[in-house]
Amino acid sequence: MSDNPTSVRLPSEVRDRLASRAAANGRSVNNEIIMILKGVLQPSPATIVIRECHGPLGKFFSAALGESPYHFISAECEDEVYAAVIRQISALGRAIADLRIEHRIEILE
Repeated sequence: MSDNPTSVRLPSEVRDRLASRAAANGRSVNNEIIMILKGVLQPSPATIVIRECHGPLGKFFSAALGESPYHFISAECEDEVYAAVIRQISALGRAIADLRIEHRIEILE
């Protein structure tokens, strides 16, 4: 890592909070700022939500990216949904390891 000094003007209350947080974590204020920025700048994994829905017309499965109300697949067979998820992940240029898959069971009335 190259050291390129950068000046940032901080309000005193932000500087005080950074100093307290740095002390609690056993780091310098500079290192605390670096840790915070690394955490914020690191891309978070996308979440694929697979829903198993039980309703008056039977059971079906759907999948969507995150909390989107728009499903990219809906089927009566769970295997079809998982296969579609893998195709969609590939189409997005992502690896399955880059994603978080959440399985939900929902009761529809």
